[in-house]
Amino acid sequence: HIWAFAHHTQFTQPGWLFDRAASRLLDGGGSVVTRRSPDGTHFAAVIETVPCEDMPVCATCDIRFPPVKCPNATSAPQIVTIKVPTGVNAVAVWESDTRSDSDHSGWFLRRADLEPSSGAVTLSLPVGRLVTVTSQLNKGNKGKYGPPPAPAPFPVPYSVNFSQPSVLGSLPKFFLDQRGVFEVVDRPPYGRVLRQQ
Repeated sequence: HIWAFAHHTQFTQPGWLFDRAASRLLDGGGSVVTRRSPDGTHFAAVIETVPCEDMPVCATCDIRFPPVKCPNATSAPQIVTIKVPTGVNAVAVWESDTRSDSDHSGWFLRRADLEPSSGAVTLSLPVGRLVTVTSQLNKGNKGKYGPPPAPAPFPVPYSVNFSQPSVLGSLPKFFLDQRGVFEVVDRPPYGRVLRQQ
């Protein structure tokens, strides 16, 4: 889901580091994944309380459903405390209700900023939430988009020759580089090809 990716991608930059000390499995199921800027002044923590049965593959243990029950299954609301770096006076909160209506109106919504108390913020999260807590107050943008097109079968067989001028040096339509970086390049004598960078 695009807004699930947004929780991870809109609040960090290349070079940010995973903060293992601030990332963990939650006692009642779910997880917190925290990244920090290289200078340590900014952070983004993504908290998920999504039940495994709501996902085709559990994000925390890679168990495929059904029939196996994940040992880290979220089944109750969570109270989560996030420590914030010294000097951070407010944090932005972005929330998705993963069980919201099919129009996804409950996804990636900006909530009220929180002020740290004793160097931390505490959130009470129901089951089925994906939440980003970040010191980057000016980041995050859901934008406004029209309704998606009606569902239709993907054209099979599908082929593309990358001949459009605008595709050179970019990722072509219907491709997604989740595991690496890909772009269209000229490769004589073959013409334009999709290359992993």
